[in-house]
Amino acid sequence: MKKNNASITRNSFKMQYFVFEYLVGKYQFPVVFAEKQMPCEFLPFNLFMSAKDKNVGVHFFIDDYQFERVWNLPEKYISILQKAKVVLGTDFSMYLDMPKALQIYNCYRNRALTRFLQKHGVNIVPTVCWSDADSFDWCFDGIAKGSAVAVSSNGCMNKDACKKFIAGFNEMKKRIEPCQIFFIGKVPDGIDATNIVQVNSHGQNLTKER
Repeated sequence: MKKNNASITRNSFKMQYFVFEYLVGKYQFPVVFAEKQMPCEFLPFNLFMSAKDKNVGVHFFIDDYQFERVWNLPEKYISILQKAKVVLGTDFSMYLDMPKALQIYNCYRNRALTRFLQKHGVNIVPTVCWSDADSFDWCFDGIAKGSAVAVSSNGCMNKDACKKFIAGFNEMKKRIEPCQIFFIGKVPDGIDATNIVQVNSHGQNLTKER
């Protein structure tokens, strides 16, 4: 009975999904790597799910509740996401006012889901996110040097947030040296990179349609 209870408890942590062969950093993030990808049209995950044409890219730069289900039942979405041209990894939020433990947990979830889907044949590019300079100690862990990556400036347009975003972007470039950067949203002044593929956010596309 105790053994069964222990098994149920471990399953509630979803540890049966996220068993990885190579973990790095203080918080043991799984390692991911992505080759350079061809630019394409992108849909946010929630719209991709209902779209008839799945031959597009997918991103998760939307409210967390829209894709929490992927964390809860990841195996359910493997075959669906395999149909996409490319998937940009999940973006569980790391807000500045979040407790540090929650930021680290969300960063782990992003890395773990990316590696899980990658191992199951999804063409996926890891998403990089950060909060303040303190997060630089761990927020880039698990993304192999030279990998293609995805970032977003959503919510980073006021002066203070933009300054922190640019600092994190520059640190990301230095540490990861990405071969390609999918950039969802407006590219702020002060961002310097020649390998950016800019993709409009869902909000930008809605504004264009009005």
